[in-house]
Amino acid sequence: MEKTTQMTGASLITRMLYKILRPLAKILLTHGVSGQEAIEVLKLAYVDAAEQDFQIPGKRMSAQRISVLTGFNHMDVKRLRVDYRAEEASGELWDFNNRAAAVVSGWVNNAVYQKDGNPIDLPMEGEELSFTALVKECSGGSTPYAVLDELLRAGTVKQTLDGDICLRLKVYCPHESDEKMLELMGEQSSDLLKIYGHNINHPNDQSILQQVIKYQQIPPELVDSFKRLSEEKMMEALLELNAWLFKHSSPIKGSGVGAVESSEAEAERTVILGLYFYEGDASD
Repeated sequence: MEKTTQMTGASLITRMLYKILRPLAKILLTHGVSGQEAIEVLKLAYVDAAEQDFQIPGKRMSAQRISVLTGFNHMDVKRLRVDYRAEEASGELWDFNNRAAAVVSGWVNNAVYQKDGNPIDLPMEGEELSFTALVKECSGGSTPYAVLDELLRAGTVKQTLDGDICLRLKVYCPHESDEKMLELMGEQSSDLLKIYGHNINHPNDQSILQQVIKYQQIPPELVDSFKRLSEEKMMEALLELNAWLFKHSSPIKGSGVGAVESSEAEAERTVILGLYFYEGDASD
């Protein structure tokens, strides 16, 4: 069971932000994305949103105004607007290895820690040629045992009987997952947040359908039955609605059942219908 922070005294919008970011942070940590990289991406998202969505008609969107909107200093805004636009194609700007990855990289690439081109086993302690020295050199201030615990958890290193640290893998890979599922997560989470944003700003008659049912204290023996029932009913509804869209739409590129490839121009509008089932413990 995940322990959640109460954030006593925080505003409603801040508590909402935490609820969104908390499960996302778990996914990012699982895939080795450092807090530094996440913050940098969040900064870029803020600058892009300010630049694209908060323009004043007839006025140029200046770095000073973006700075006022985002709270970032002028130099940070300039770097994100200019440097990233000019150099993002190279991919180099997004090379934010987390600290465990940086230790492995130093071990693999620094000749001092190699013999005959292969990383050597390292004792835990020592001023030179030790795991502690390697962490001190590469990790930016992390404690050696914290880095060791993470590398052991990921299966990147192992400890020999005499206590030396042996590198098993030449790359820090905390988790392998389906790349397509990560792509879908980005796309579908973005779509859902856009719906919430629209409904917050356009309540009542202009709102978009966005409904959910939630029941607590369901007996465990009934959960599987409801899951099977809901999957059956949702699939029936999805197939029926997909057939309707297919019948009434022009040939367009798509990913759903019955999607048709076409060389013609894309349809003017895109519609998306999402269904999901979630099961949690009583504290959710």
